[in-house]
Amino acid sequence: MKKRVFILIVQALVFAGCDIIEDPTPELGFFYNEDLYGPPPAFSPTPAEEIFKRVVIEDFTGHECGNCPIAHDIAADLDTLYGDSLAVIAVHVTDLAAPNLPDFPADYRTTAGDAWWSPFDGLGIPIGRINRSGGLANPWPYTLWDDEAAAQFAQDPRAVLQMKLDFVADNRDLNIHVQTEFLEALAGSYNLAVVILESYIV
Repeated sequence: MKKRVFILIVQALVFAGCDIIEDPTPELGFFYNEDLYGPPPAFSPTPAEEIFKRVVIEDFTGHECGNCPIAHDIAADLDTLYGDSLAVIAVHVTDLAAPNLPDFPADYRTTAGDAWWSPFDGLGIPIGRINRSGGLANPWPYTLWDDEAAAQFAQDPRAVLQMKLDFVADNRDLNIHVQTEFLEALAGSYNLAVVILESYIV
């Protein structure tokens, strides 16, 4: 699958060396710290004809899972069908993703992936979340991914996200600027996250 940056807020820092810093985390609040991030970028309104629905499939998988290749094929077909409107995130979880020499020496499990999997702990893979419809603890069996993806694409988008990247070579900071415009009034609180996907790692 194609390499994508799929959104949502974070400052990514890559350090060449290590220093002891009392509190390196910038204070959060309702302000923009130009000393840290530089001048804020300007965003233009998104033309109506460029607003379209996007869908994310979180594919919980493992290299020793018997049905996971079938789920992967379904996800690949959906990726081909919907193109850049769809993002598939393969999340390696459970003991079926653990290294097993000599055939499976790599471990693609991550702390973040384990946290995403935690609502389903005890269930089997492959299962997935699709736009997190039904909540964080609502899994979709891979046999229904195509139907649920189509149902999600049939809904109108509720928000428009624009993103601009700024890499500062001097200190190797990657600043990701995201602007959100809600298209309808929504109740509750919403969080924004940035997910950077890497493909072709085997």
